[in-house]
Amino acid sequence: MKDQDKRKGQLVNELAELRQRVAELEALEAERRRTVEAPAALQESTTNIIDSSLDMIITVDMKRKVRVFNKAAQEVFGYTAQEVLGTHVSVLYADPQEGLAVHKTTVEQGRCVQEILNRRKNGEVFPSLLSASMVKNSRGEAVGVMGIARDITARKQAEKALRLQSAALNSADHAIVITDRAGVIEWANPAFARLTGYDTADVIGKNPRLLKSGKHEPAFYQSLWETILSGKVWRGEIINHRRDGSLYTENQTITPVLDESGVITHFVAIKEDITGRLQLQAQLYQSQKMEAIGQLAGGVAHDFNNLLTIVSGYSELLFKGLGESDTHRSLVEEVMRAAGRGTGLVRQLLAFSRKQIMQPEVLDLNIVVSDLEKMLRPLISEDVELFTHLTPDLGSVKADRGQVEQVLMNLAVNARDAMPRGGRLVIETSDAELDETYILRHTLVKPGAYVLLSVSDTGVGMDMATQERIFEPFYTTKEAGKGTGLGLATVYGIVKQSGGYIWVYSEPGQGTTFRIYLPRLEKAPQAATRKEPPLVMARGVETVLVVEDENPVRQLVVFLLRGAGYTVLEASRGEEALTVSAQHQGTIHLLVSDVVMPGMGGYELLTELKSSRPEVKVLYISGYSAQIVQSQGVFQPGMAFLQKPFKAEGLLLKVREALEITEPMEG
Repeated sequence: MKDQDKRKGQLVNELAELRQRVAELEALEAERRRTVEAPAALQESTTNIIDSSLDMIITVDMKRKVRVFNKAAQEVFGYTAQEVLGTHVSVLYADPQEGLAVHKTTVEQGRCVQEILNRRKNGEVFPSLLSASMVKNSRGEAVGVMGIARDITARKQAEKALRLQSAALNSADHAIVITDRAGVIEWANPAFARLTGYDTADVIGKNPRLLKSGKHEPAFYQSLWETILSGKVWRGEIINHRRDGSLYTENQTITPVLDESGVITHFVAIKEDITGRLQLQAQLYQSQKMEAIGQLAGGVAHDFNNLLTIVSGYSELLFKGLGESDTHRSLVEEVMRAAGRGTGLVRQLLAFSRKQIMQPEVLDLNIVVSDLEKMLRPLISEDVELFTHLTPDLGSVKADRGQVEQVLMNLAVNARDAMPRGGRLVIETSDAELDETYILRHTLVKPGAYVLLSVSDTGVGMDMATQERIFEPFYTTKEAGKGTGLGLATVYGIVKQSGGYIWVYSEPGQGTTFRIYLPRLEKAPQAATRKEPPLVMARGVETVLVVEDENPVRQLVVFLLRGAGYTVLEASRGEEALTVSAQHQGTIHLLVSDVVMPGMGGYELLTELKSSRPEVKVLYISGYSAQIVQSQGVFQPGMAFLQKPFKAEGLLLKVREALEITEPMEG
C-alpha cells in the first residue's frame, strides 16, 4: 500500500514537472514565434509608411539595381513597381551620367542633395529635388542608396512665372508701386525712380504722400481712399512733384489686393507720366485754334478789303474834287484816314492768317538786325538798354525782309512796354539744329537746320494763361487804347508764313524770351537789295477788260481807268467776260480780273481768253491772300498782282506796270 502511494506521488511529481516543461516549451515557442514574426510585421509597417509617402522613395543596391519603388514614384514616373524593381536605376534619369554622379557622391560622402532631371516612362523630362543617403546593415556595411525625391515641375514653373513677372515689373515703362493697406510703400520698380527722382530704397517704408504737389484739394484724396478701401479700382490724373520739385502729371490706376478671405492687404498703383503728352495736346489744340482763328481772320479780311476798296477809292475821288476852301474837305480827310487805319488792321489780320503777299528773298539776319538797330534805338525808351549778339558766319534764310523787320519792330515795342521802369532788350542770332529730342517737346515741328532769332527782355513776364493766348488777334494785356492786340498775332502769322516756328518762354517777374526758328538755306546769303518800282506814267490809251463780281468795286475800277484815258470793257463774272470778248472786234490789251469769283475764276478766265487772244496780259486783284491766290495757280514769274484795298494811284500804276511787261504770260 505504501509502495503504491509512493509510486503515485512520484507520478504526480513527474506530471507536474512535465507540465512545467510544457509550459516552458510553450513560452519558448511563443517567444520564438514573436522573434520570428516581428520583422515581417515591421517590414509590413515600413512598407505601408513608404507607400503612403507623398514623396518618391527609391532604394537601389550597390549595383544600382532598384529594390524599392513606392507608389508616389510609380505615379510620377508612370512605371509599375514590377516594371522597375530589379532594373538599373539609369532608366529613371534623363542623363545617366548625372545619376551615376549622384550615386558616387552619396557613396563617398554618405549624403547628396541636389536638383536633377528625370525621365518618365513616356519620355517626358521633368525636374526633381533629390535627397540621397547610404543604407547600411547591422554590421555597418553599405548595402545600397535610398533616395527621397519630389517632382518640382510646378515649383519650377511657378519660379519661372515669378521671374517673368519680376522682369516685366522691373522693365515696365510705367512706374509701379505696391503699398500695404495703410499706404506704406513696400516695393517700387525702377520706372518709379526714373519718374520721381527718388531711389526705390529711399521710399521703402514711406508713404506716397511725399509726392503730393498741393495742386489737389483734400476732398480729392479722400474720394480716392474711399474708393480703394471699398475694394474698387481708382483711376484718374494726379499732379505730383519730383524729388527736384518739378511738377508732372501722371495717369494713375490703384487696384486693391485681396487675400484668400477677401480682406484687402495691399494696393498696387500703376503710374504713367502723361506730362509730355498733355503738353503736346495743348500745343496741338493751340495750333488748331490759331489755324481756325486764322481762317476766320482771312475771310473777314477779304470782305473788309472789298469794303475798304470802295470807301478808300471813292473818298479819294471825292477829296480830289473838293476845293482847298471847301468845308467838307476835312470831313473827307477823316474818312480817308479811317480807311487807311482799317487797311492797316486788315493787313495785320492777313499777316496773322498767313494770307498776305510775300516778296521772299535770301537774307542774312545779321544784316537785317544791324540795319534795323538804328531804327530800334529811338523806338524804345532811354532807360531800356539794347544789346545785340550776332553769331558770325550765320546761315541764310529766305523770307520777306519787310516782314522780318515788322516782326522785330513788334517784339521790340512789346518788350519796351513790358519794362516801364527800364531794363535790357537783347536780340541774338545763331544757327540751330532741331533734332528728334526737340520734336518730342514741340508738336508739328519738322527736324532740320534753322536760324534762330531770339528777342529777350527783363520785363514783367507773363503767366501761363497769358502765354497761351498772346498770339490770338485782338488779345492784349495793355490798357484800353494802348494797343489793338494784333502785334503778336502779326508776328505769329509772318513766322508761320515764312515756314518757321515761334515759341515764348516767360515767368512772372522774370522777363520774356521769344525764339523764332526760320529754315536755314544751304547756299551763301546774297546781299538784300531793295527794288525801286519803275517810273511809269499812270495814264494810257489801251483797251482793258475789267472782271469783278463786286459791283461797287468794279464800278470804281472802271471809273478810274476811263478817267485815265483807257478804253474799258466790263463784266461781273468769267462767263460774261468771254461773251464780251467775243463781241469786241478790236484788241484787248489787258485783263484786270478778280482771282476768286463765282463760277469761273480769274485763272480759268485767262486760260480761255488766251486761246483766242494770246497777246492779252493780266493784272489780278484780290481781297484774298497769297495762299488762296496761289491755290488758283496764278502766281508765275513776272505776273502782276494788286492786293485790295488799293488807292486810285496804286491801281493806275499797277495797270501801267502790267502793260509794260515785255513777254505775255503763258496760260
